[in-house]
Amino acid sequence: MNITREDFLSCFRSSLENKYLTSDINVIINKFSTNSILSFLSKGSYDNKKFDEMLRFITKDINTSNKLSELLFLVVNMLEDIPECYREQCFNKVNFENFVNGYYKYCSPKCARSSKEVQNKAKLTSLNKYGNEYFNNRNKSKSTCLLKYGISNISQLKDVKDKKKSIYYNKMYHNMISSDRLKDKVEPLFDRCEYEGCSYDNIYKWKCNMCEYVFEYHINNGIIPRCTKCYPLQPNHSKRENLVFEFCSNYFSDIVVGDRTILEGKEIDIYIPEIKLAIEYNGLYWHSEGRGVNKNYHLNKTFLAKEKGIQLIHIFEDEWIEKQDIVKSILLAKMGKIENRIFARKCIIKEVDSKTSNKFLSDNHIQGSINGYIAIGLFYLEDLASILVVGKSRFNKNYDYEILRFCNKINTTVVGGFSKLLKYFKNTYKPKNIITYADLRYSDGKIYTTTGFSYIRHTKPNYYYLNTSGYISRFSRMKFQKHKLSKTLEYFNPELTEWENMQLNGYDRIWDCGNYVYEI
Repeated sequence: MNITREDFLSCFRSSLENKYLTSDINVIINKFSTNSILSFLSKGSYDNKKFDEMLRFITKDINTSNKLSELLFLVVNMLEDIPECYREQCFNKVNFENFVNGYYKYCSPKCARSSKEVQNKAKLTSLNKYGNEYFNNRNKSKSTCLLKYGISNISQLKDVKDKKKSIYYNKMYHNMISSDRLKDKVEPLFDRCEYEGCSYDNIYKWKCNMCEYVFEYHINNGIIPRCTKCYPLQPNHSKRENLVFEFCSNYFSDIVVGDRTILEGKEIDIYIPEIKLAIEYNGLYWHSEGRGVNKNYHLNKTFLAKEKGIQLIHIFEDEWIEKQDIVKSILLAKMGKIENRIFARKCIIKEVDSKTSNKFLSDNHIQGSINGYIAIGLFYLEDLASILVVGKSRFNKNYDYEILRFCNKINTTVVGGFSKLLKYFKNTYKPKNIITYADLRYSDGKIYTTTGFSYIRHTKPNYYYLNTSGYISRFSRMKFQKHKLSKTLEYFNPELTEWENMQLNGYDRIWDCGNYVYEI
């Protein structure tokens, strides 16, 4: 078959001329449904099957959903490819609506809302109707809800709450059972009806795909359920430390283990002299406050190493067990042994939705996903290679925005990636200032100082709670703020401090190193 678009359109028009005037053919082409056009074509020289084959032949290089109506629209309108989103700096392809209306103008509601055209139109409508371009008729909405339902917001209705909760749980359950992170490690032995969220209190049954042992575990904070047979609740910590050593010894032959001379009597678990990198494997039990490790122990050790020109990395036991691939990728980056190098100039930059962002962060960031206002990605050969997540400043309202997360795909270095993402954010959103935090356990902050940020200070160490029944995982202290404890703990005494109440209920705690703080 050898046919061009022009040939096709010529035949197409000829098949319609038997019934319509030439002057009306463009109207027919633009307004009739695909099925209507097909019915006319079947009376001409081309049957439906032949027509379909011709369409697919002349659009074979266009990546579409292959719907006949979409292919016809592309041919009739002489489009060489699917249009891109109308919003500036967004290069996503838009979705097809129908033959009559063609393609949507924007790729997503978010892009539509961010469009200057849509914003200006909304302002003009408010100005014409209410005399104020920023008018928001919230009082009317409240009064209507009060009149109909007896509440100020419809989202307070139990039925609405239950429906939103059900939709959210359906989405979370589907994402979990289809996750690539879980399928090779564990198999869920519960269905959607049993799923009630992913907090520490919700325990589910799993089957380990390595040993087929059935066990119970939570899935809070995106962790992989821990098989208590493969990974006992009170493991031999030195054995796990040896696994870290064995991993590093694949890349360096000269490694010092258990040295107490370099840091003036303080032990370094693993030290690589060639690159001045030290690694601490912090077992949750042995490094807990209950074992005498105070709040400044890890921080002081880190700063002492820094004075000696050594970067000290701290790995918590649960991170090695539950996020080992991410930890190994961080170590490879620190050792300069990542082989997969991508240059940012060869990447396409575009904003991504929260689902894509959260999955990428869960798979590649040691702290997991986070809800951010803006997520910007670098794509190499259509594969997401790096991401920057930005939101409103959480802890210091003197700053316009806060960088919440940045990471590359594991075992990948994107040269110039952070700089390119930051430049895009600054040019697109015009922030007055930005604040960001670098975790001292892993970061030396160079990524910020080399891209124009100024160092402000370092924060005090943060703590995590540990359940003394097994020292399995760290729990965020935010869940155990004192005003929440009466509903969280079995025993609560308002006269006691948060820490005293937690000890009364069988909890210990472990401290990190705090954060470096930067601004630009």
